[in-house]
Amino acid sequence: MVDALIDDALRSGKHMVLVDIVAELLEPALQALKAPIIEKVGERTGRFFPSYFDHKIGTGIVAGAQNWLDAVRVAGSEERRQLDGWIKDMLADLRASSDYQKLLEQTQRAILDNPTMLAALSAIWDKIKRELIADTASASPRIGIIAAEIVRTIGRQLQQMPVVQDYLNIAIERVLVDYIAPWRIQIGDYIADLVAGWDGPKIAETIELQVGGDLQYIRINGTIVGALIGMALFLAGAAFPLL
Repeated sequence: MVDALIDDALRSGKHMVLVDIVAELLEPALQALKAPIIEKVGERTGRFFPSYFDHKIGTGIVAGAQNWLDAVRVAGSEERRQLDGWIKDMLADLRASSDYQKLLEQTQRAILDNPTMLAALSAIWDKIKRELIADTASASPRIGIIAAEIVRTIGRQLQQMPVVQDYLNIAIERVLVDYIAPWRIQIGDYIADLVAGWDGPKIAETIELQVGGDLQYIRINGTIVGALIGMALFLAGAAFPLL
């Protein structure tokens, strides 16, 4: 599924949307790191190197990085085209690697076994729960709109991604075979016992109330059709000896 999502992101160009988001997030961080960068430059050049040049070099590094971030976000720029090609080549090499599956498993274990990550995820989840509870208590909950959009998005993705369709079909089949099939006798006995305990007249009355009109149509239709067939058979039987 991860591979299918990566493939869909590359084909649709959504990976560059992620690049725009990351670039926007890095911009204020880069400006905040300007002073520490200048300080580190001074540590590398030594105490006898003029601080003016340390400031000049550090400022140039920040300005160069800022110019690159600006250029990356410009559609059709050379920097954006090069970054796009680099991402595609890197992911293509990664997906073709024999260690790709192992890397995904290691990443999953690293996340699940990291206490700091688990604590952070727990704190995030607590915050989300509070927000959800507050939203559902409001006059016009946004969660309903968002949930509907999520369902529609998942539906579109499933329609456009045969790989994920096959994965879900296999998963559903595996659940049915592994968990439901071994209990088919018990399920059948349960249904039989449940039906046997029903009150016949009460069930008939309930069905009459729910689908009475359709039942009357079926009865009339069955009577007429049955009578016509019976008459045809009777006439055929009476005419056969004469013929």
